[in-house]
Amino acid sequence: MGICDTCENHIQSHQGPAGLPRGLYELREVVSALQAIAVGTTYTEAAKTVRAEYWGAAGTGRLGAGTVEGGQTVADWLERYGPAIIDNYPLPDQVDTIVLDSTWYAKTDTWTGVRSDLFCVLGAYGYTSGGGGQVLGFWPSAKRRQQDWEKFLRTLPRPKSVVADGDRSIVNAVAKVWPGVWLHRCEHHLYANVKALLPAKPDPNRVALGSALAKAFQSEKGWVAFKKQVKLSKHAPLIAWVSANDATVTTQLTQRRHIPPHYGNSSIEQKLALLKERIDSRAWTFRNRDRLVLLLSLMRLQMNRQYNSAHWLRVLTEFELTQPQTGWVRNTDPLGVPSLR
Repeated sequence: MGICDTCENHIQSHQGPAGLPRGLYELREVVSALQAIAVGTTYTEAAKTVRAEYWGAAGTGRLGAGTVEGGQTVADWLERYGPAIIDNYPLPDQVDTIVLDSTWYAKTDTWTGVRSDLFCVLGAYGYTSGGGGQVLGFWPSAKRRQQDWEKFLRTLPRPKSVVADGDRSIVNAVAKVWPGVWLHRCEHHLYANVKALLPAKPDPNRVALGSALAKAFQSEKGWVAFKKQVKLSKHAPLIAWVSANDATVTTQLTQRRHIPPHYGNSSIEQKLALLKERIDSRAWTFRNRDRLVLLLSLMRLQMNRQYNSAHWLRVLTEFELTQPQTGWVRNTDPLGVPSLR
């Protein structure tokens, strides 16, 4: 008989922590590894951390003949247990606003210096009527085409409004998947686009134009005032931009007071930037799309603070209790060794 170092209760000889069928690892170690990769740790590093409890940080010469130095076992854990965890954190049934954006991943050939795109990650952030927000999903896409956005949007709840930049693939996908849903052009992007056209210093019109621009996309009155200032400035680039976009901006400002108060896409931009920090340096290693979808979903949970290790452990324990206890180890490692040890 022993004592549990967590709850301090006595443990009978036939009791103990939940483990893997036909395996040497415990489910708490699986949870630890999955939570590690959810914050950007590589599969290999997560495997080393788990393995170190048995062989020491450096192996100390005691590694078994069948030990795999890579992270294939952690990748297998992700495929087996990732869906069970993700399914326990369903998306909200209703959202007021969904904010959309994307980011590209690329690699540079060290010999030629040529940079080439690998894939794009589409992202969605949602706001509920209670005012809370969360990442709704990340979706890897090879080309960022309209049909890719359509597939992604069909995995999300229908919102009252959508906020995005002027990407035509997003505009067309929203119109097809969610007909009738208002798509609001990100006001920050509109502001930045126009700001880039302001006359250079020391043009005397620059200050007045900048002041008017600050409120141009917040109300119809602000837009009228900005157009007036642009006309007075006689600055050709701004006059051309206003002429080309006047109808669109006017319609948007008329609709603005009728939609939920979310007008920019910075929320998803910030999450996509965090995602890039975690996986950009090794983006070229992601060859299995299904596994990448699972990894991005775990990262989404972590960003949403749906990251309770005790809950994840309960989920995996209940999952194992429903599975046939015939063992699941698959010989997928290139070296033919399915276990970390």
